[in-house]
Amino acid sequence: MGQSLGLFDALQSPKTPDTLAQERGLEPRYTELWCESARSYGMLDEQDGHYQTPHQYSDWLHDSRGFTYTHLHLSRRANETLEAVFGGRALPEPQISLRLLLQENLQANYRWLFQEVTSAVPALEQKLIQAGRALEIGCGAGFGLSYLRSYYPNLELFGLEDDYECAQEAERTTKAVIHVGEFPGTRFGRGFDFIVCFRTLSAISDPGKLLAECAELLESGGFFLLGSETSDENEHRKSLARVQGERLAYNILAGDHLKNSFTEKELRDLLTRAGFKIQAEIDAPDWATPALVCTI
Repeated sequence: MGQSLGLFDALQSPKTPDTLAQERGLEPRYTELWCESARSYGMLDEQDGHYQTPHQYSDWLHDSRGFTYTHLHLSRRANETLEAVFGGRALPEPQISLRLLLQENLQANYRWLFQEVTSAVPALEQKLIQAGRALEIGCGAGFGLSYLRSYYPNLELFGLEDDYECAQEAERTTKAVIHVGEFPGTRFGRGFDFIVCFRTLSAISDPGKLLAECAELLESGGFFLLGSETSDENEHRKSLARVQGERLAYNILAGDHLKNSFTEKELRDLLTRAGFKIQAEIDAPDWATPALVCTI
């Protein structure tokens, strides 16, 4: 709500709730409740009844607008759907409907992955420029593959997606070769020069098996790009509100398929056991999922 109504922006300088409400044309009592709630989550500073957005949050709040609006749409849509289902007026929505609502957020993530992350690792960027075969694990409706093709048009693209309707949409929009399943196995025939697995590991039934199969599929000199949230209590990238929002979103999308949560050490140990060597870790600009660039 603070993002939608511009309250964080308005609190770049200290204000009382009454002043904030008057400036924004809002109800004073609701504005006061919002300020108290935002402060309790560590999103605002407060002194002598004056609230202010912490300086270190300003860039993050600006960069995370896509995330915020996307997940507001997601939670609103899920609530409307559940009301209709309970009232006997509709059936539960398929996975693809909810995933398409995440388009704005996912596009921002993929732009970062295939522009900033790749340029931060010159050997990876050069590998992609040289073309070859690329695979996305958990490609969803194909947003990532579309962005990958726009930046590196000579790549031969493949995808793996467990949801049949999402896989169909990805194949329709990207013209890539998409297989339906949870694990790649030997279905792709040959290895890959680049494999990306972004925000997929949390819903995999056997993460160790998936990473081991990816290591087997990665060609010598190739790169594996992993983006997976960590659950460290001292996670410096995110506020409590952000973490809770992500958990809600993942449970809406994955339901009982949401299986895994890793600390940073556990994630690194999984990669090491699978045979990967971590070459770089790059933080996202909005404190979202970091990217781990690996080789074998």
